[in-house]
Amino acid sequence: MRRLVLLCACSVISAWPQNIPVEPQPTFQERVHYYVQRTYTSRERLAFLVADSALGHLQNDPKEWGRAPECFGARVASNFGRRIVSNTIEFGLGAALDEDTRYRPSQLGPLRQRIWYATTSAFTARVADGKTRFGYSRLGAIAGGVWVASSWHPENKSASDLWQDVGFAVLGKVPDNLLSEFSPDMRRTGARVARAVWRGSRRLTP
Repeated sequence: MRRLVLLCACSVISAWPQNIPVEPQPTFQERVHYYVQRTYTSRERLAFLVADSALGHLQNDPKEWGRAPECFGARVASNFGRRIVSNTIEFGLGAALDEDTRYRPSQLGPLRQRIWYATTSAFTARVADGKTRFGYSRLGAIAGGVWVASSWHPENKSASDLWQDVGFAVLGKVPDNLLSEFSPDMRRTGARVARAVWRGSRRLTP
């Protein structure tokens, strides 16, 4: 319930029109590239999906699948299938409504501003006049993914349960945006650490 209250608050704040520099809406080819990258080829997102599935496996969620090794594969397949459905719907609705749901790094300095930008961007989309509004195509995609995935889930959920899952899934876009915002920093930090370790190991080598 607290998450749903937070979702409503963030939705109201983020849906407030914001003036940003006008940028051209993505071409169809750019939409296809973004869809393929975030659905199938992004190593960071695939790793996040596997980690999320592993957490569900440890928590035995849903309990009907159990904790046998093959059940982990079922959870990965379920999450990946839901991602395909959701991203495909968002791709189609975004083109139909002329909404740009791509995440653009903030290029802001302070950490707090970057976190706030990534959080509010989880609920918004850019339109042709350079403003942001509530992302209707994203909400429709998330709802579609939840309802379609319920057809192969072993749990028998009511409509209210499914809509609660939709709310949680919308909130789940926040860490996805945070990953997009900070993954370049993490790669640079990892490269620096690897170089430092390599230089240190060479100095220790007789």
